[in-house]
Amino acid sequence: MADRFFSNSVQYQAVLKNLKQNNGQLKCAHCGKVLVSKSECHFDHILAYAKGGKSTLDNCQILCNNCNLAKTNKDLREFVLEEKAKKFIAGESISDELKEQTILETSSSKLMTREIFDNLVSNFINEKGDIKKIDFIRERNGLPSITYVNKFYGSITNLKLHFGLKIDRSWNRESIWKRLIEYGSVNPDFKQRDLIKTNDLPSLHCILAYFPEYKKFNDIKKL
Repeated sequence: MADRFFSNSVQYQAVLKNLKQNNGQLKCAHCGKVLVSKSECHFDHILAYAKGGKSTLDNCQILCNNCNLAKTNKDLREFVLEEKAKKFIAGESISDELKEQTILETSSSKLMTREIFDNLVSNFINEKGDIKKIDFIRERNGLPSITYVNKFYGSITNLKLHFGLKIDRSWNRESIWKRLIEYGSVNPDFKQRDLIKTNDLPSLHCILAYFPEYKKFNDIKKL
């Protein structure tokens, strides 16, 4: 799945090309908005990856967040029209469904396809390098609801496998108990702030979910 993403080299060349074209400023290829940080922009496939577009420099453009979402909505309308045409050719009635007004007013939050979902997720991963369940809850990320993760992939783990990302360690009651004993033997006075991934420890929320008999951090050391 690596071909879906623009490499760091391609992203660098795209930024350099954009800067040269705009006299040292980084601008959205569609609206011309000046961009000052990577979080404000998307590295976008000019010809969609799903339609055969390659993750190469000549197929890469830099868009601001608003233009990227607008492009996604345009792709959505095109998809709906294509589906309508397929139904018609197949002999199905289209008079009472997929009406033009619905097509024009529909946003990606109201009608989400696997293709659009993958496009939004791949853009996010290109910017952040990873994706987590909580990222689908934060509205500012511009990602669809976590509901679509379950609908299209069944779980965040399956989604990360699909996009070639590293899978977080899977915890259960036994593995949590074993790891806390290991860590506690070396760090007997460990604090709640130590319950982080870099210490190879589960979060407090995760621990309490598997050990409901405990209600707070101080109870955990009883393990």
